[in-house]
Amino acid sequence: MHGLLDGAARTLFAAWQAYALANGAMRLLWLFLVTEVAFGVLQLVPWRRSRRPQPLLAHLP
Repeated sequence: MHGLLDGAARTLFAAWQAYALANGAMRLLWLFLVTEVAFGVLQLVPWRRSRRPQPLLAHLP
């Protein structure tokens, strides 16, 4: 659960950084944006894989 929450927080923080870059922030911020996006993807990919839909008949005896 902590990876999911941290991944969501990283996504929001990266969105804020992208907004700041679009409004004239220092170019150095790109380095931090790329890092945040990379770590966010690494944290959220396992959650996406574990939430694959199960076949409808898998729960029947």
